[in-house]
Amino acid sequence: MQLNITTDYAIRIILALANRDGEVVSSKDISMTMKIPQKYVLKITRSLVAVELIERRSGVYGGFLLAKKPEEINS
Repeated sequence: MQLNITTDYAIRIILALANRDGEVVSSKDISMTMKIPQKYVLKITRSLVAVELIERRSGVYGGFLLAKKPEEINS
């Protein structure tokens, strides 16, 4: 089974946020550490926010974090 690139990146973003233990992570940080274009990160995170897998925080120290504990996330 082969995932498309968007699905692959979405899973990687969720895993990266899970490893940050509730820390808010900026789209720029996600983009730089995962080597994904920032516009693509924003597109993917918009979709993940819409399905309530992650939350968006606004402001100077804004970014993204998991909406649930990692063990509560399932298909």
